[in-house]
Amino acid sequence: MSHPAFAELPKIKAPSDGIGGIAVDDNNWLAQMGAWFKMGVTILGLILGALGFIYVVSGALQKWKQYAAGRAEIGDLKEYFIMGAILTVFLVVMIGYATQTLA
Repeated sequence: MSHPAFAELPKIKAPSDGIGGIAVDDNNWLAQMGAWFKMGVTILGLILGALGFIYVVSGALQKWKQYAAGRAEIGDLKEYFIMGAILTVFLVVMIGYATQTLA
């Protein structure tokens, strides 16, 4: 009546290039660990960059709300927008630097 299932999970494809741009072989576990570390650092950097962008945008909206309510001046609003733009550019540059360093 019942038959055992012999299903096999799909194989996860390893990253093709490791730290320093070396090619990763299937039998070289150290190069595979370096490649997975490189991918993890890249993903972590992108997540932190997205969070930073969300914080800058939400802070800008809060500052705009304060300006619209009359609790902040136009100078405060301009200062926040300038610093938010500088922070966003800094985050993008640092993420790019982190990924290029491991490449």
